[in-house]
Amino acid sequence: MNKSVVGISLLAIGTACTPVKSNDCDTFMETGCDTTTTYTTEVDCDTWDTGGCDSGYTYTTVSQYDGETLIGVDSSLERYPVDGNGDPMDAIYVDCDVESWDYTFYSIGWTTAGTLWIYGAGWQENAHYVGVAASDEYGYWDQLTLNLPVTDPDFDGDGLGDVYGVDGWEHQTNATASEQGSTLFQCGSHSGSLSWLFTIYDLEAQQADCAVWGYNPDAFASDCLDWN
Repeated sequence: MNKSVVGISLLAIGTACTPVKSNDCDTFMETGCDTTTTYTTEVDCDTWDTGGCDSGYTYTTVSQYDGETLIGVDSSLERYPVDGNGDPMDAIYVDCDVESWDYTFYSIGWTTAGTLWIYGAGWQENAHYVGVAASDEYGYWDQLTLNLPVTDPDFDGDGLGDVYGVDGWEHQTNATASEQGSTLFQCGSHSGSLSWLFTIYDLEAQQADCAVWGYNPDAFASDCLDWN
């Protein structure tokens, strides 16, 4: 999987003459700020910024991330996403209501996808596909999301779906790369008794990292890091 990389970004600064592009600083200075010439290469020419002739460009370079692929958020780097208060986003976020569950995950480094296992109330949902929703252009993070509608919502609050009841399991499907899937678990009656296992895969589709959390993370008998 190849993700596009933009190597350079430009920031305009205050200028004493019209910003230009040049592939030769000395030639530019000799022309005395000739802005009618068409140049092909943008370079950082500090020598332009003399004698009242400001190049108008400065370079901001960002190196490509080349570290491990992990579940998490590295708040020490400015490129990581933040919430409305400027705080780093949670690496694992789960929300639900009577009709659906929403999952948001962040990785350090690019991924191809993730999988989510859910266990509780005598039922296990295996390997829901979690797709990449957003990415950092330099490879520092991915955001992965999953929306799971409740297979048979419990609007009356009795712990069972209102349509299929105890037979709801016959209608539950796991999410795939092409199908949304659903979950048997009810937000109101099951959220406090569930356990989760989340795995991410690197750009070679190899398992890179995993995490367990919830009511009984040992239920998966895995060696994944416990995020409780």
